[in-house]
Amino acid sequence: MYMLPLSYHLNRAMIIRTKAFGALKTNCYILEQFTTSLIIDPGQGSGKWIQKTLSCQPLAILNTHGHYDHVFDNSVVKNALLLPIYIHPDDADLLINDDYKVGLQTSIPDVYFHDETEYELGPFRFKCIHLPGHTHGSTILDFGDYIFSGDFVMEKAVGRYNFHTSSKEKMFESLKKYKEYFSSKNRNPNTVVYPGHGKAFPLKTSLDVVNKWLTFF
Repeated sequence: MYMLPLSYHLNRAMIIRTKAFGALKTNCYILEQFTTSLIIDPGQGSGKWIQKTLSCQPLAILNTHGHYDHVFDNSVVKNALLLPIYIHPDDADLLINDDYKVGLQTSIPDVYFHDETEYELGPFRFKCIHLPGHTHGSTILDFGDYIFSGDFVMEKAVGRYNFHTSSKEKMFESLKKYKEYFSSKNRNPNTVVYPGHGKAFPLKTSLDVVNKWLTFF
């Protein structure tokens, strides 16, 4: 129900295409609406797929956070398509420095996300929610009918918080913030959440996962 064949999704005027890349099977997303598109988290090797798959004018690269498996092909896509890169400022250093020594090419951010700020790119409307813990600049992108959660929450777990740019304390506060944000908005519990790894799932599942981890903390 939540992952259609060929990773192709159609709801209203938006098409969402996805493919996993790299050893960590990181999801890269292409969002298409009318004649324009957005790219979310271009992981290692995704550049060629993106250029081959695009059928609409791309507007920007959106990074949910700065871990290398989500941003590895930032520079490839940016240089090929002349696109701005959006990321939260607290993760900007992860795009500039190859902290994990994986051969990451530097990609300079162009626009910084700010917490609970609404963005408008062509026909796309979305809000950025800053949820540090997995990384200092970890965010989710809330498009209303769709949520892109990066590595903050997945179908059965939350993102790790034992990296050098992570924080257990911040993750705990972010889990509470996520629960409050989505529980207080009267959101459709079947709103689809698209994670950084694994398959998509309904919002109600993410809230169950968050509650479980809050109890654990």
